[in-house]
Amino acid sequence: MSDAALTCPECGAANAVGPGARVATCPGCNVSSWVAGLDAAPRVMVAPSIDSAAAARAARSFLGGLRVRERVTSRAKFEAPRLQLLPFVRVEADVLGWLFGVSRSEDSKGHVTYTDEEIEIAEPHDDALPLCDAGESGVWRLPPLADVPKEPLDELKAGRWGELVPALEADQSVEERAHDAWLASARKKHQLHQVTGEEIALVGTRQTIVHYPFWRVAYRFLGADYVIMVDARTGEVAAGKAPGSRLFGTLTFAVMQPVAAVVMTLAVLAAGALIYAGIAVGDTSDTVAGGLIVAGLAVGGAGIAGGLAVANAGHRGLRLGAEVESGYGVRPDAGLFETESDSEFRKRRAAERDEIERDARLRL
Repeated sequence: MSDAALTCPECGAANAVGPGARVATCPGCNVSSWVAGLDAAPRVMVAPSIDSAAAARAARSFLGGLRVRERVTSRAKFEAPRLQLLPFVRVEADVLGWLFGVSRSEDSKGHVTYTDEEIEIAEPHDDALPLCDAGESGVWRLPPLADVPKEPLDELKAGRWGELVPALEADQSVEERAHDAWLASARKKHQLHQVTGEEIALVGTRQTIVHYPFWRVAYRFLGADYVIMVDARTGEVAAGKAPGSRLFGTLTFAVMQPVAAVVMTLAVLAAGALIYAGIAVGDTSDTVAGGLIVAGLAVGGAGIAGGLAVANAGHRGLRLGAEVESGYGVRPDAGLFETESDSEFRKRRAAERDEIERDARLRL
């Protein structure tokens, strides 16, 4: 794709902007301008490597897992697999700045320590974001694209492969979506228990529209419709939904709840014994008594927290009995990396963006 010719808003000179570039610097007055939209981004496509028969086998293998309801493959009504090229925007940039948060550590005796962290960020970012209705396909992420063979988009050739799904602009800008996606994954990558703030920027951002091939395997089971998206390049299941195994969910719930009850009961008994011992020696040593009482409260609290965690795992297993969703491209559970503090921080960022937009409209 050739360079795009844009006009400098300061002096009117013509600027040559390379494909995917987001900042244009005028050669005449040296003023930098932001390039909006995806029109300048190069468009590429990835060729499929597996046929419909291999995709159907991968889908049936997915339905044979322990968590999936019994006899789905024999009782479901399958449609013929359809190849779709879904659009994603690949964002490459350098992330620079600071990330603030809290780390959690626990020693061999179970003592938990929280430490404030200030992490200097200077790392590359390479991620792909959906440009279509990801809720309908279930594919929110792509595998790493750096070594994936790509070729310029040829709509006629892509049409011979299958359905070329059109790209749709999202409400948020691509840079904002990439920023939030990086922040969402930062907790796990940098081993933070909680993200409390950030001052980061995506520098040298380049965008590429990638049309990636998937086999769409749709089926109907007991009046409900399900879809399995199979990566047409690797044969992996990118996103699949299936009715969950009632036996798996019931057994998980039945095992976890008694375990949770036992853990909490033992913790309460141990805590009571320590507190009673502390009260008994109170007349002889206040220091020993205080230590025993504090230890009893700590043991009781830790045991109750552990029991609740086990009970929650059992409840999650019961819910998985209703429906199974898995694959490398499924949307990550926000509860895994977002806390109330993170949510409030995102709300403040959104409010700041709204205020900047209002000021811009007033100046115009």
